[in-house]
Amino acid sequence: MADIFQEVDEEVRRENWQRLWKRYGRYTTGALTVILLAIAGYIGWQKYTEIREGERAQQFANAILLLGDPDPAKATTAFQQLAQDSDGLAVAARLRIAAQKVAANDVAGAVATYDAIAADASLPQPLRDAATLLAALQTVDTAEPADITKRLEPLTAATSPWRFSALELTALAAQRAGDLTKARSIYTLLADDLDTPQRLRGRAAEMLEALKEK
Repeated sequence: MADIFQEVDEEVRRENWQRLWKRYGRYTTGALTVILLAIAGYIGWQKYTEIREGERAQQFANAILLLGDPDPAKATTAFQQLAQDSDGLAVAARLRIAAQKVAANDVAGAVATYDAIAADASLPQPLRDAATLLAALQTVDTAEPADITKRLEPLTAATSPWRFSALELTALAAQRAGDLTKARSIYTLLADDLDTPQRLRGRAAEMLEALKEK
């Protein structure tokens, strides 16, 4: 009889987690995607303003315009050509390629692209870390929570520019693992830290409220 009650309790917890994730998790990761993908646009725009008349700057601008074309292959081809170099525009192009893979539901392809950027020792560490964060973002609801936590751990350091976003994803991974104590602890830290970006603080407070009944 005890086994039956245990099975019912586990099923209830699973359903509660699914409802919580549906209500908050997708919103969180969606908002984070928008923020982080702005990196690519920022790099491209910065380079464009530096060499407004440059050929590669114009190529990047043209590739951006192709994002509105009904045929996504056109933009992909343009970004792939830009990605062959090693400047800031090449990084921006690689991030855009990954974003297109996400849009096409090619999560594995996107993660592979992000991982390649993260492993590129020629790039500044903050950009490599951003790619690591984006890869974790795409797998936070499918990969093993322990793997997500391990991947994000270096980014949660106080010196990391991605600390708060990495902590948020770590908390979501903890929820998936059923470690609600850890999740609450991280959300409390984010909600109480005045340095946490305002919207992220708000999401952390909402998650804490939602977890009160758990």
